Amino acid sequence: QNYRENPCYDTRRNLSVTYERLGYLFLSKSTSEGNMEAEQWFRKGLELNEQNHHENPCYDTRRSLSVTYDRLGKLSLSKSTPEGNTEAEQWFRKMLELAEQNYRENPGYDSRRNLSVSYYKLGKAAEAGEGAAALAEAEQWYQQGRLLDEINFRQHPGPQSREDMKSTYAALYFLAKKKGTPEGEIEADIWKRKYFELEE
Repeated sequence: QNYRENPCYDTRRNLSVTYERLGYLFLSKSTSEGNMEAEQWFRKGLELNEQNHHENPCYDTRRSLSVTYDRLGKLSLSKSTPEGNTEAEQWFRKMLELAEQNYRENPGYDSRRNLSVSYYKLGKAAEAGEGAAALAEAEQWYQQGRLLDEINFRQHPGPQSREDMKSTYAALYFLAKKKGTPEGEIEADIWKRKYFELEE
């Protein structure tokens, strides 16, 4: 009702948040039907976030839109189908584009971390594919994220930046194990040691 009476940035933002909460409500059912309902609500929120970003392109609207892309990407990836993987990659690439722009305009801990998350998500989408080419692509994404995580950890050592590093090292470890080669085992051992060094 507020949006109908006064369609503007704030009412669109508030309505979008409501849609997102409904999406999470259906997502919590952990069923394929619930996921489909969740996707519909997230898409409603997407429409509003895109409109806000179109009218006021800035860090905050890009960030809100990026979060919606992330949710839709994760939903697509959860389908565990080639089509779902392709959809997920498309959503995560949209997310990456916004994260890159925010980082260019405001390079810092938060924007660097958000960019790293985009690389990580694209790595997961690539890893869901089949064959050595998919693993190689995933590794490239993870490595790009690792470089950013290491910068953040050096500049801001703390629980969050440490956990980000551990997540990236773990992803690279499991990826190396998937290669099923002697070289992969060596790489896996390196990432495993790096992971546990952060545990100390």
